[in-house]
Amino acid sequence: MGLIQDFMLGRHLTQVCTIFEHVLAAGELPDPSEDGTTNPSLIFSHLDQTRQAQIRFRMPGHLKAFRQYSPVTITQELLKNLVIASRRGRSIRVTAYKLMLWYLVEEGVALDLDRLEAAQTFSY
Repeated sequence: MGLIQDFMLGRHLTQVCTIFEHVLAAGELPDPSEDGTTNPSLIFSHLDQTRQAQIRFRMPGHLKAFRQYSPVTITQELLKNLVIASRRGRSIRVTAYKLMLWYLVEEGVALDLDRLEAAQTFSY
């Protein structure tokens, strides 16, 4: 990736992670349905109405930007950011990145860790 592409991807990852920090600060996460799944959009349901509207407005743009990169790249960059946050002792941010990874996998723009490992093994 080029310098500008790296910057833009990092910017989107940071902004989306901040959204997930707000989700965690709101307290409750939605319960999984009877089959054990959770609708990704319900994750924002405990935020106030104004914040939910902002997310509904901004999230499609972030997802569109993420789709310009491979799911492997998104996952790798997200994991790099998670490691940095962990080294700096930012436990809430680490949890937000984990929640974000789940959300992005559900939205189809990132890979879960098992698929990432398989993709990296296959590429060597």
